[in-house]
Amino acid sequence: MTEPINLFLISTPLQLINVIEAKRELNIPDEHSVAIFITYSSNLITLKKIINGSQWKEMHFIDDDIESLRKHEKNFKNRKILPVIKKAIANLAKIKSLIRKFKEVDRLIVGYYLGMENLHMMNNIRYKSLYLLDDGIATIEVNERRKNNTSFLKNQSIEFYLKTWFKKYIFGYKLSHPTSVNFFTIYDIAVGPNDSIVKHNYTEVKKLIKGLEKTDEVFFLGQPLSEIHPEIVTEETYLHYLREIKKYFSKSNLVYIPHRDELPDKCSRIEKTLSIPIKRLDLPIELFLLNQIKKPCLLSGFITSALPNCKEIFGDELEIIAFRINPQKVISKTMLVMVENTYAYFEKISNNKFKVISID
Repeated sequence: MTEPINLFLISTPLQLINVIEAKRELNIPDEHSVAIFITYSSNLITLKKIINGSQWKEMHFIDDDIESLRKHEKNFKNRKILPVIKKAIANLAKIKSLIRKFKEVDRLIVGYYLGMENLHMMNNIRYKSLYLLDDGIATIEVNERRKNNTSFLKNQSIEFYLKTWFKKYIFGYKLSHPTSVNFFTIYDIAVGPNDSIVKHNYTEVKKLIKGLEKTDEVFFLGQPLSEIHPEIVTEETYLHYLREIKKYFSKSNLVYIPHRDELPDKCSRIEKTLSIPIKRLDLPIELFLLNQIKKPCLLSGFITSALPNCKEIFGDELEIIAFRINPQKVISKTMLVMVENTYAYFEKISNNKFKVISID
């Protein structure tokens, strides 16, 4: 009798953390687990540091060459069409090969739901059940769109439209959305009639906590809010908020933790112009804090999913503040919906240790 295969499609370090919980909750043994990694260069660097090969029957990478990925990302950014097409053809060939190899699985567990490679595999691999791992606060947006039957193309960036058109009509990607999914999530969400939810609270991850002694540091978790497309706020607005946040924590030792996708020039201005020291981490903040004997006395940020994640992991042992961005400061009306949905959720889970604060 053929052993059942549980196939995991993984893109980010956070998704890999959630895999730990999914395996325990769904009773999936390592010897029946196969991972396919489809990711960007910045994520791949971190993933390679935390992947444990013994937890998988097999591991497959669409591309595990960091320099090759960086070159492709640069070509895409600079609109170098021919090398981008060549790379896309090579990736699709690998994906088709994996679809043939794993044409039927027991469970299909997906990290990045909107990843077109992932959607294509969801449409071509037969599975008994489909689970969506948390992909940060994107889980909230994905659920809202599925529940309200809102097109995933609505209010997206022009880049997203072009990429979707290109992969669907030139390369033949199947991008239909599944009729039903199981959300494997820490979020307290109400799902649509065809979907279901498996709630978890990082039971396994909590076992990794090494200590709860605190330092006098306040960590602020940076985000590329002025770098992404469409951008959420201007860099000027972002720096303005940081000035106000520095005043708010004037009696504390504020430390800025940059996101891997933030521009070096912006981080330099934060450090030199605003005089906020920067601490670069080579792990997701959740894993970094788990492995520290001493924790910061407070964690803060804007709309990063690390805030509710750390609330769930550390509970009352870690104070957390989400600073609210004034909706009038949000440039993209597309992104405004996501921003407001995120703060609405933060308000819903707020308590004396998890606060949402406006500072302008």
